Amino acid sequence: MAIAFIAATASSSAATVGTAFTVTYSPTNGNKIVLGGSFSGTIGNPTCTDNNANALTLIATAGAGHMVQFYGTASSNPTAYTLNWVTSSKASAILGEYAGPTSSGAVATASATSTTPTVSLIETGANSFNVAVIMSQGNVTFTQATGTLRGQVSAGAGNANSIALVDNSGLSAGNTITCACTVSNTTWFAAGLEIIPPAGGGGGGSNWLGVSLAQGWNKHGG
Repeated sequence: MAIAFIAATASSSAATVGTAFTVTYSPTNGNKIVLGGSFSGTIGNPTCTDNNANALTLIATAGAGHMVQFYGTASSNPTAYTLNWVTSSKASAILGEYAGPTSSGAVATASATSTTPTVSLIETGANSFNVAVIMSQGNVTFTQATGTLRGQVSAGAGNANSIALVDNSGLSAGNTITCACTVSNTTWFAAGLEIIPPAGGGGGGSNWLGVSLAQGWNKHGG
């Protein structure tokens, strides 16, 4: 079975400061969830659980706690995922749902001040995806560069951190899979996670209608 992007959703706390932030979303049981969070300040002890108390696994942090990436399997018919942390901060989050992967592999992080946020990893499986969470310390609009921009949210007034989800597919172990987008010149942080299909799985597929979430659509109707 090939990996297929299903849908994504993103939201922001705008100017609200706190130690928790919830993303409402109802994935299909058994599908994989990649969730990214970005924060206006440096946070600590990040966790993420669904409304049934099932925890996602923390995969990566970047920017000294300004960004996190979680991964896990949807189970027990979840309807929401909540980030918790210490040290109050404004927050933005994005969640992507994928069908087909059975394991995860390589992890990569990157950061810079530039107009092209980019993160690359070396594929360890065959027909893997690099699923990247990219955070900008500014209210920016992300434009697709390398891979497919699946969704984004600008932080809104009073909250200078925006976040996007980008993925790209590979072919075989040893290949480099790159995800990139363009923004106005800003400080950014990125984390990429390799998700791997079962042996013999084909190349990656698009979302359920082949419609880019970047244009505001998902399987749940927008």
